Amino acid sequence: MTFQLIKLAVLSLASLAVAADKPIFGLGYNAKHSNGQCPDLNKVIDDFNTMLTVTDRIRTFGINDCNQGELIVQASQATGMKVSLGIFINQYDQEFNSEFEKLKDLTYRYRDTFNKNVESVIVGSEAIYRKEITNDALAQKVYSVKGFLRDTGIASKVTAADIKDNWYPSPLLDAVDLMFVNAYPYWEGVPIKSGVDHLWSKIGEVMARTGGKRFVLGETGWPQGGKNFGDAYPSQENQIFFFEQFLCSVKKAPVPLEYYWFSAFDEAWKGTEADMKWGIFDENRSLKPGYKFPVDCSKY
Repeated sequence: MTFQLIKLAVLSLASLAVAADKPIFGLGYNAKHSNGQCPDLNKVIDDFNTMLTVTDRIRTFGINDCNQGELIVQASQATGMKVSLGIFINQYDQEFNSEFEKLKDLTYRYRDTFNKNVESVIVGSEAIYRKEITNDALAQKVYSVKGFLRDTGIASKVTAADIKDNWYPSPLLDAVDLMFVNAYPYWEGVPIKSGVDHLWSKIGEVMARTGGKRFVLGETGWPQGGKNFGDAYPSQENQIFFFEQFLCSVKKAPVPLEYYWFSAFDEAWKGTEADMKWGIFDENRSLKPGYKFPVDCSKY
């Protein structure tokens, strides 16, 4: 990182604290298993216990699909895993309304778990990027969720997740409690050797424009399989290289960075190779070959 980026990190992240006993700050998680089958609670708890070997935080992407919201809250209650709970949204208001109603139901029935373990609620992930909603319309949905949680005494912060450029102009930034910004050097066609430096340059650009809001790197990662994207090549070697170099860059930063690595598990149910092979654990819930903890940072 340049000196300017280090200064930005100090200004933006000075109040953060990261658990020192886990090698990864957080993981992206979908509860579906390899064939797309919906899991039962025991399988979700098993997944949580697997993830707890490397992290104590996850972020999720929807509530209603496979009843994931309730299963994730229950598994959090059972294991102590901290959760940033995602609400799925698209261009249809009925999708948001259905997810929001289920969120309300969960807060009524699991109030203590929300206040203890659900650190934030994420209203949509890359919905602006997919051109399904505008910045202003998403801000209004954030205000609706935040108003409900505050009125019912739920302490969870409220945010949305999207790429850097879609946070501006400011209605969405004004609405959220914190920023979840997704950044993937792979999808920008960046060569693997430049990936982490490129990522930090994006982080620095956002940190200069947070408006005092807390910054979280909502997603980053590198795929093991799929097609080349520009000068970015997917492979097991490149996935591990980007993972290790990124973790080492976080460790060397002057203060902690909150981030969620995408993803916990390979997701064969997605059907396309480019989307299936992002996990540090394979679809059988085993740590992939080549991943070692703690990461040896002497080579980076």
